[in-house]
Amino acid sequence: MIIEDALRRKQGDVQATAALLGVPKQTLYDKIKRLGVNVDGIKEGSSLRGGL
Repeated sequence: MIIEDALRRKQGDVQATAALLGVPKQTLYDKIKRLGVNVDGIKEGSSLRGGL
């Protein structure tokens, strides 16, 4: 949930999200893959969820 929330805050930008969370970009990519987070879905839905 923390990763998904941070990705939404950064409109799906993994590099910016990694900086926000204070982790290396590769570490975040590894966690996204392991947890099955759909980054593309967050990018596409970010404008729709902006008010949530």
